[in-house]
Formats: sequence, C-alpha cells, structure tokens
Amino acid sequence: MNLEVIDGYLQIGTFKLDCINLSFAPGAYHIIIGKNGSGKTQLLKTLIGLNKLSSGVLKANDSVLTSKTQKQYLKSINYISADSRQLFPELTGWENCLFFAKLYGIKKSSATEKIIKLAADFELTNQDLLKKLSIYSNGMLQKIHFIRAFLNEPKIIFLDEPTTGLDIIQTRRMYDTLKNKQKQGLTIISVEHNLVEVSQYVDTVTMVADASVVFTQSKKELLNRYPKVLQFIDFDVCNEQHIRDALLKKEQLFFSDTPENNLIQRFVSPDEIEVSQGQIIRSGTRATNLSDVFRIESGEWIK
Repeated sequence: MNLEVIDGYLQIGTFKLDCINLSFAPGAYHIIIGKNGSGKTQLLKTLIGLNKLSSGVLKANDSVLTSKTQKQYLKSINYISADSRQLFPELTGWENCLFFAKLYGIKKSSATEKIIKLAADFELTNQDLLKKLSIYSNGMLQKIHFIRAFLNEPKIIFLDEPTTGLDIIQTRRMYDTLKNKQKQGLTIISVEHNLVEVSQYVDTVTMVADASVVFTQSKKELLNRYPKVLQFIDFDVCNEQHIRDALLKKEQLFFSDTPENNLIQRFVSPDEIEVSQGQIIRSGTRATNLSDVFRIESGEWIK
C-alpha cells in the first residue's frame, strides 16, 4: 500500500508542523527521526488518522482518505507504541490475543493458528501465553503488543519507538522479524531513537525539526553525503577536559560518543584527531551510521 501526504500542515493547539510532503513506498522500511518534541509522534499519528491535517491531503493507494474511506484504511493498518499498549493486565497473554482477534473479526480457529505462529515469531512460549500480563516483564509486554498488532495481517505497521523495554539481543531479533515480514510485502513506518541498531534495516529516512519536515531520503543517499568512516579516540575521563579544550582550540569538528556511566570516554570526528598519544587509550576508525548523521543534521557536532 502506497501512502502519501501532499502539502500537509498540522496544528494542534500551539504545536505546528509544516512542509509535510511525503511518499512512503510499499514494502519498504521507513523511519522518522528528530529531537524530542520535534513532532515525530504527531506526524505518525497523522499518518494513522488519529490527527487530522489542518490543510493538505492524506492518500492511500492514490485515493484521498475521507471519513467514508478511512474505515477500510484503518482495517489494513496497525499501530505499536510502548506508551499505549491497550492491553489487559488481569488477562493472560493468550486471552488478550483472542480478545483482539475477535475485535478484528477473526474466527477463533483461525485466531488460534495465528497466535501460535506469531508467538513463535516473537519468541514467546505457550507457557508464557498462559501467564497473566500483570507478571510480564516490559519486554514480554512489548512482544504481546507486536502479536496483537499483526493478527489482522496489516499492509502497513506503524511503530513508535518499538524496541522500548527490550535488551540488545531482543532488539536485534525484533528487527530481524520485522525485516522478514517486510520481505513478505509489509510496509513499515517507524519513529526511531535507536538509530545505531536500526541503521542496517531501514530503506528511507525522514527527519523532522523546527516544526517542519527537513528531508526524506533513501538511507544510501543520505549516508553518501558523509564520510564512510569516522575517526575516534578513547581516553580516561580524567583527560576529557584537557582533550576537549585542545580540540576546540584547533576548531576540530567532533562529538562525544560515550555510553552513560562509562569511565572510558570516546570522541568521534570526520577528520583525524590530533592529540598527545600519552592522553589516549586507543584510536581507530568505525563506519558512519544513522546516529552520526542525526547528530550532524541536528547540529550536535562540537566545533
């Protein structure tokens, strides 16, 4: 299913989002990126139909979505958000899935088959499904949310930070599962913050900033605008201020790429980082990813 927004303008209270001209090709993995509060989720909700455009049109398969045609569109999509799962904690995983299958108009025999298959896809056992959601971990709840969302076999799945609550192994398996479903024709449109992990899976990137859609490009075209590799240095935290001051004095372009609560600090730059070898633990290069591009486009490079 092809999805388009033409000359879109969205206003909700004081929030505004302008310059919305987007086309999401069917069967591709599209992500929406931007800083917190930039309007990513509001844009996603507009594509679903939860937000109404102030002006412009939303089209699916070249037909403008109206109050008459939206019902059929809604039957062909689904939505996953870690902030609003709409599940029932007093019911088991199995009972939750059966409830939503009934809402989708799926017969019980067919629903049973779908639930078993989807549980295997998302690595939940039959024993897991028989437990009440009140004792599920956050990661298990997210998996039930995915199963619920795929019961109606959507043509488009909309995701809002879908890996929230998942560890790195679960995250990679989740993306692998989504990629396999994409190969079967699924269109994926996702708001993402985990850009390092998702980078290898996506096809196109849309960036939202300053109350407008800044760009939509293929991942390949976007990455080709930047160096293929970045230089890095790792150093002890006690040397950070000295190294930072030295780089600023040289007007070196760089940013910090250090995990939280880590004693080993890392600076990354598109250029060779020239500091005293006695101050660093190691240096090298790594491939440029979408997280780096986002930092550049967001003005987070330090100079």
